[in-house]
Amino acid sequence: MNNQKIVSFDPASTKNLGWSKFEIDNDIFTCDAGTFVMPTQFEVWESYWPMHQVIDEFLSKEQPDLVIIEKTSAFRASSSPFVTGQVSHCMGIIFALCGKYNLKVEFAFPTSVKLRIAGHGKASKSQIKRAVKQYIYNITNNHVSYSTDHAYDAAANILYYMIGNEMVSPISEFPWLTPKQKNIKRKKKKVEVVYG
Repeated sequence: MNNQKIVSFDPASTKNLGWSKFEIDNDIFTCDAGTFVMPTQFEVWESYWPMHQVIDEFLSKEQPDLVIIEKTSAFRASSSPFVTGQVSHCMGIIFALCGKYNLKVEFAFPTSVKLRIAGHGKASKSQIKRAVKQYIYNITNNHVSYSTDHAYDAAANILYYMIGNEMVSPISEFPWLTPKQKNIKRKKKKVEVVYG
């Protein structure tokens, strides 16, 4: 686990791309996140080259050991074609550049990330934000305030991977969950006990 760098992207649209970077150096964690905001273009397709340049420069500079990409539900047929197109095109750019630098890629499904990080598969953006802040404080003893929800989502993707690989201890209490969310979680636990 020593000397490892993990980055993640949250491809929100052709205008906003959340990113995060976690570095582990002899069990010392350094975390950062933000959002790349693309210049406004007349046509959507014109945004892809600036995005390509930004991601290319980022990956060239950071040279991560692993890239984690959110695999969104925007690929479902029921989703808006507008969102599906933008998100899938953004992911295509990221995939191509990961190939250019021969980087290892892992995927994180949003529902699984929300469940593991915030304690509920349908956690809200504000709940994800609170959970990420708690995790980062636990591992770095620092308070964070990132620029957008996309930055927190990208950080959540990395935390999801790190918890699954026992690099970070999971949180056992989720004070940000609503009473209804907690009740649903309790019911699911009972079913697992009875039928497990």
